[in-house]
Amino acid sequence: RPDDVEPGVDREEPVPAPEARASASLVQALATAAADPRTDMDKMERLWAMHQKMESQAAEAAFNAALARAQAQILPIVRDRDNEHTKSKYATLSTILSAIKDPLQGAGLAFTQFPTGENEMTTLLIHPESGEWIKGAFKMTPSKNDQQGQGSVITYQRRYAIGAVLGLNIDEDDDGNAASQGKPARASRAVPTGVEPTNKPPFGPGSDGEED
Repeated sequence: RPDDVEPGVDREEPVPAPEARASASLVQALATAAADPRTDMDKMERLWAMHQKMESQAAEAAFNAALARAQAQILPIVRDRDNEHTKSKYATLSTILSAIKDPLQGAGLAFTQFPTGENEMTTLLIHPESGEWIKGAFKMTPSKNDQQGQGSVITYQRRYAIGAVLGLNIDEDDDGNAASQGKPARASRAVPTGVEPTNKPPFGPGSDGEED
């Protein structure tokens, strides 16, 4: 018996959430029905589809709640670097990663970023407990297609992609206008390719990196 429980006093067991209780009851009903040779298989299929829908809704709700908790804990991010082209300030990748690390971990979220295709960066935000995740791809063409240009674009993509996924304010407002005019040396164009919500198994834990 744990030291913080008085002798003769039973510890209260946690009460499952209504969604969890309903899902467990449905699984039990399915198991009972499957053992009965008189069971209507069409009805079984409808019950199983209902179970899957309930599981999906519960996973989505858990992911949304975790993201809301993380966003509530992320403090304003310091814009610690000057953009010489736009005469504005922005937050470096290392500053962003430091600011979001603890809030994401506290909410049970992780993320990873990796190159996919030509000049494309995919960001995956994961909620391991529910199995839910969202991902988006961000494609950019470097203004100078050499090793340094490619590295700068990767850093630029990572910074903007994680900022967009988490809803972070990492730049002054005029930076976007300047970028659309082709002023920054980092990239000549930026083309987001969408966000896909799903609850398929994730690839792995979050990543880390430093600003160029």
